[in-house]
Amino acid sequence: MMLRKKITLVVLAALIILFIAGIQKPALTGKSIDSNLLFNYEIVKYPSSAEIVPAIPGKNITIGVDISPDNLNFGKIPGNGSVSTRFINVTNLDADAKLYLEAVGSIKHYVSFDRNYFDLKSNERVDITLYFNTTNAAIGNYSGYIYLVVERPKYDFL
Repeated sequence: MMLRKKITLVVLAALIILFIAGIQKPALTGKSIDSNLLFNYEIVKYPSSAEIVPAIPGKNITIGVDISPDNLNFGKIPGNGSVSTRFINVTNLDADAKLYLEAVGSIKHYVSFDRNYFDLKSNERVDITLYFNTTNAAIGNYSGYIYLVVERPKYDFL
């Protein structure tokens, strides 16, 4: 009887470990496709940067802008709480999905999104606003990546 309980506990522990591994989010390492036991992921990686310059009252500065669709560069931003904004337009051409965004690198603490962790139905379109806020940021250059992750279940029951 004792052996049966031990086997049951070992099997239960193995199932819990497999389940946890199956729901773990993908590592943002540059792969464009990833998966686990339960979900498939499409990952879009956008290089991103910003230069925070001193805010001098009464003096105009030239704000740099990069309009390349492959980059999400915020350009030159005056310090002291200024905000630069960029946009991503996403259209879901496949099955329903969950989407989320994540910033990594030295930009991480200054980038925010108007929406994150949201559902997108098939053929639905959404505009996402990204903000780089210079509050509490020192003068200097910041860089990193912004990842857009699309999560789709592998099985219909999810």
